Amino acid sequence: MHAGLSQFGAPGKKTEQNFYRIISSIRIGRGLKCEFYKDINFKGDKLGPLGEGNYPDLRKNGWDDKIGSMKCYPAD
Repeated sequence: MHAGLSQFGAPGKKTEQNFYRIISSIRIGRGLKCEFYKDINFKGDKLGPLGEGNYPDLRKNGWDDKIGSMKCYPAD
């Protein structure tokens, strides 16, 4: 899954919600790895890849409210 965070939502559903630079915690499901970027279109500084788990406080690594885009893919 690749997402520009201005149009992030459940598959097959339209959403008006905008997650651009307001994410402060992450949960990554089993079997996935995700990469997070500070800018849209997967540009700028990158966090990850991160594997399955809870990342409850992105302030700890300077990424609180900084994510502009993300990619998730199957873990090997």
